[in-house]
Amino acid sequence: MAQYAIHLMRVVVPFIAALCLVTLSLAASVFAQAPAELRWGGDAEGGAPFVSADPNDTSKVIGFEVDVAEVIGRGLGRVPRFIQVGFTTLDAAVVRGDFDIGLSGIEDLPGRKARLALTIPYYEFEETLTIRNADRDRFRSLADLKGRRVATLGATLAYELLVAAEAEHGIVPVTYDDDVHPYTDLALGRVDAVVLDRVLADRAVQRTSGLTNQPGVLAVGHYVGILAPGQSALRDRIDGILREAMRDGTLARIFRRWGMWNDRVAALYARQGAEGRSTAPEAAAAPAVTMPAATISTMEAAKRYLPSLLRAAGVTVVLSSLSMALAVLVGILVASGRVYGARPVRALL
Repeated sequence: MAQYAIHLMRVVVPFIAALCLVTLSLAASVFAQAPAELRWGGDAEGGAPFVSADPNDTSKVIGFEVDVAEVIGRGLGRVPRFIQVGFTTLDAAVVRGDFDIGLSGIEDLPGRKARLALTIPYYEFEETLTIRNADRDRFRSLADLKGRRVATLGATLAYELLVAAEAEHGIVPVTYDDDVHPYTDLALGRVDAVVLDRVLADRAVQRTSGLTNQPGVLAVGHYVGILAPGQSALRDRIDGILREAMRDGTLARIFRRWGMWNDRVAALYARQGAEGRSTAPEAAAAPAVTMPAATISTMEAAKRYLPSLLRAAGVTVVLSSLSMALAVLVGILVASGRVYGARPVRALL
């Protein structure tokens, strides 16, 4: 019997060792096949040219922010993964850690700078007054809109302009959670004007008849990426990637492709060519904005978390295999000790 036990141990122990090696190799494969991700948040409901569903494949998104995320991901050696978040909840979501960076036409506001880590500006825009065609000569500026309802999107430079104009000119600010309904309500006569950036205003005039943009510039703003307050090191790496993309023409090609390139952006990139943080002009301090909780559908949640769940399942299989191999080895040692071990060993086991 003793010889049989020794023979059994000689056969089983190498088998268990081989099983452990195979399991460890599988574990290495699982982790090696899971590339690092760049989770970037944005609001696809805002539509083109920012972020929108690809009409040819609704499981994908397109837009200049998608292209910017690709540039950043490539520079970091990460694979970009889009996470849908409502525009007015982006600041709160990045603080919670829902994503690594927010890219969705997010503006460089002083209040935001105080709360978050912001990248250098990568696009410069103008704030524009949009009115009905019939009011083209009557409403040329915010001063002409005393007592009138003027719509905008919350948590933007335009909102801050309207708050200031409320005190100075007596207008009535009306805030929305999206950038589509302000213009439809303007066409329907529910509001008298809309103030938003020219990228949104030009698109709105194209899709909604009866509206026009006044030529004057109300203010100048910038699009930036937002990160959690403790992510300044990652922010600095991203700044370097953006500056290089400005120098080598990558960002210029992106904005030309989306019909957004202009002299203002070219001048911004020339200024950013110098080393150090941007010295872009700041607007008035942002007022506190109540951030409603973001909600997602079951399908969206499944798409968002399925890759992580699959990787977790792989790790579970690896750990289970290692546990089984260890349990078999320990069981053989204990059983052999109880049957063939010396008296003290049998008493202990």
